[in-house]
Amino acid sequence: MLYSIPGRCGIEITVETVVRLRQKHRNIIGIKEAGGQVDKAARLVRELDPEFLVLSGDDSLTVAFGEVGGQGIISVASNWLPGPVAQLAALVRQKKFAEAKVLQAKLADIFKTLFIEPNPVPVKHVMQRSGLIQSGEVRLPLCEMSDANRLLVEACADATLANLR
Repeated sequence: MLYSIPGRCGIEITVETVVRLRQKHRNIIGIKEAGGQVDKAARLVRELDPEFLVLSGDDSLTVAFGEVGGQGIISVASNWLPGPVAQLAALVRQKKFAEAKVLQAKLADIFKTLFIEPNPVPVKHVMQRSGLIQSGEVRLPLCEMSDANRLLVEACADATLANLR
C-alpha cells in the first residue's frame, strides 16, 4: 500500500508514479491518498486497474472520494469512533451518498478537530479519555496538547457523541 501524505513529507506521489509502480510491481494493491485532492483520487481511479484500491487518507473526504470511485478510508477518527466511521464507509461502498453525507455532517467537527495538533496526539487523548487506551502518551518529537486545544478537543468529542445519539 502506497501512502501519499504531502503534508508530512513535503512531496506527493504523483498519479504517473503510482501507475508506473503498479505496472512494475503488482503486489502494490492500493494507495492511501492524504493530499486532500478529490480530483487526484478521480484520476487514480480512472488510470489504474479496477482492482487497485484508492483510499482516502482524510476522514472528511470519505464521501467525496467514494463519489469519484474511491473504495474507502484509512481513518484517524475510527480509532475512537470505529462504529460510525465503519457505517460511513459502508454507506459509501453501497453508493448511498445522501445517507453518507448526513452521517459525515454529524462527524465533520470531530474530523477537523482531531487535527488541531499533529496526529495522533488528539485522537490518543480522546481514546484515553474514553477508556479505550490506558495512556495517551506520544513519542518525541510529538508532545502533549496545549491546555486550550485539549479543552477544544474534549468539547468537540462530547458534542460529537451527543450528536450521534
